Amino acid sequence: MAILCKYTYDPLDRVSTVTPSAQAVANRFYNGEQLMTELHGDRQRTCIRAG
Repeated sequence: MAILCKYTYDPLDRVSTVTPSAQAVANRFYNGEQLMTELHGDRQRTCIRAG
C-alpha cells in the first residue's frame, strides 16, 4: 500500500502540515480553531470570515 499523504499536527491537535506524495508541503496557520492561511509552495490561500 502506497502512502498518499502525510499529516502532522500541532500541540492543539490541529493539522499543521500536509505533504501529498511527490508535491510541496502545505503549511496551515490557525487563529483559535479557525483555519486562516495555507501556504503551499509559492501559493498562499487566506480564509476571511465576515460577520
